[in-house]
Amino acid sequence: MIGIEGEFLFSFSLVDYTNIVFTDDLLSFTVIETCGSPVLPYFELSFTLKNKADLEYFNDSSVISVQLGKNSNDLKDIQFAVKKVLLSPSQESVCTVILRGVYNNQAYLVNTLSEDYNDTSYNVISQIAKRNKFNFKSNVNNTNDSMLWQQASESDFKFLHNVWKHSYINDNACTLIGIDLDNNFIFKNLIPDIASNNIAYTFTTVDSPGDEIQVHSDFKTVNNSTVTNAFGGYIREKYVYNVSKREYELIKAPDTIPVISESAYNNTNANLEKNTGFRYLTPFMHENYYKAELININRMLAISSSQIWVTIFTEYNNVHPLDLVMLLAKDGNNQSCMQYSGLYVVTKVVRTVQDRRMVTSVLLSRESFNKMRG
Repeated sequence: MIGIEGEFLFSFSLVDYTNIVFTDDLLSFTVIETCGSPVLPYFELSFTLKNKADLEYFNDSSVISVQLGKNSNDLKDIQFAVKKVLLSPSQESVCTVILRGVYNNQAYLVNTLSEDYNDTSYNVISQIAKRNKFNFKSNVNNTNDSMLWQQASESDFKFLHNVWKHSYINDNACTLIGIDLDNNFIFKNLIPDIASNNIAYTFTTVDSPGDEIQVHSDFKTVNNSTVTNAFGGYIREKYVYNVSKREYELIKAPDTIPVISESAYNNTNANLEKNTGFRYLTPFMHENYYKAELININRMLAISSSQIWVTIFTEYNNVHPLDLVMLLAKDGNNQSCMQYSGLYVVTKVVRTVQDRRMVTSVLLSRESFNKMRG
């Protein structure tokens, strides 16, 4: 076991062959959680293998068991499926092995099904998440989009992404999805959490005796507005042919309303607008099917416009994607940096164990910097 009780603990082994690799042989381990689509957490593990004859145990059917946590009595036992094996001989009888793969739920990614679901997107997502043995976690009571959802020889992963894109609560909702290391399939509307100030963690750049998590003050800021807008930020219209009404309609996304930011600044160019082309709206679809897609994609991209990478050293923390967090950024004179402080949503968490210490990088996202809510 690597680490210090009360800070972080980590160990790994090859399932069914626990005597093959040892924690002391570890070079590095990285695990990544993200959101925006129902992607499984993924990993890279690098270690020294002292007996090359054991290479036969590492293949597409290999499963790595990882124990990770802050204390020995609350360690997470996580299993990862190996998808790629890379080898780098270092000595005649020793080699470096790099394993890459995903959270061990491959049926969710690969197996295809053909089924119909006559229900709301909320109930469909909940049903399929539970079918794949995830814990369904949501602050949504239900959605307003009953229809016949058709899974036509698709994996659950691909189908759920499509259902989320067309899920509809109302014009002001901001729904996002993700899967975390606690085996939660998360379907969250950010609006209620922001309205109730439901903050999961507070990050601060100075030492604090309270419950705040200290992050390194030298954080990296990224403005993605040019990229996200080019990709989809200007797609605000879609022509559809309404089969029931036998007429063409122009579906428009509502005006972009800041979800996290209090800034009145809109980071899109009002003179630019894209139309996504022509689609059919059939009687099997709910009436906001294509409008929902415009809203969900626009708002996901908008929230990704302004991002900050913050770093937590040594201590393990149970931060996950889609947590709402408060950042209290201060300068060298202990004065608040208002352009960076405020509310953010966590969109990616990268945990790395190397040289017998842990570093956690957390990507915080919102629409823009300057004056912020919170």
